[in-house]
Amino acid sequence: MATISKLFRRPEDAEKAAADLKGMGGNVSVIEKGAEGELDSMGLSEQALNYYKMGLSIGGKIVKADIDDAKAAEANKLLIDTGFNRLTERPAQWSTSPSYVQAKRMAATNPMDAEMTGDFRTY
Repeated sequence: MATISKLFRRPEDAEKAAADLKGMGGNVSVIEKGAEGELDSMGLSEQALNYYKMGLSIGGKIVKADIDDAKAAEANKLLIDTGFNRLTERPAQWSTSPSYVQAKRMAATNPMDAEMTGDFRTY
């Protein structure tokens, strides 16, 4: 048996990952704030333990699974992939922001070539 775990910032991602892992078999648990005692039994390094505790303190959830060694790589990939699409969706969301459009326009010009206006914010 292998033990795998991941800290999730968004609770809905943790619940989805736990449900998907339960479908693969094994013992799956979701660790929330107030249950830090479970972390001590996971055999984590001090650095990983502090990272997980910090994540729990700000409302994150940890999904922990004891799963068959043959399925460990697949289960670990599932944990990594869950919620990853949110990272790829953000640039599209940001690109519609008025600030992004203004910054893009400003980056397209060279302030050294612009006419001096006396206003340091305008070029």
